[in-house]
Amino acid sequence: MKKLRIILGLTLAILLLAGPVFAADDLKKVIVIDQIEVLESGHIQIRQATKIMENGKEISKTYHRHVLSPGDSLEGQDEKVQRIAKAVWTPEVVAAYKDTLLRRIP
Repeated sequence: MKKLRIILGLTLAILLLAGPVFAADDLKKVIVIDQIEVLESGHIQIRQATKIMENGKEISKTYHRHVLSPGDSLEGQDEKVQRIAKAVWTPEVVAAYKDTLLRRIP
């Protein structure tokens, strides 16, 4: 038991001397929609950036992309994406897209 206390004590002393590797407040994960493109066909391409910030400086960034087709559900989409889709996806655009899909079916 005495040996275990010594080992635990030394481990704690080493950790205290080393200091924290990072503080939770120093790292932040920021997710933003940084690109929205509308294609002639009415498709909307969305790029989401996930940034890891350390002390206010970006240390990492990854992207996720997805595409919405005219008439797709907008549930769960960013508010800006919803506003753009509602403006672009007129009944004519949605009908033209559905017509294109029907023409592809043999």
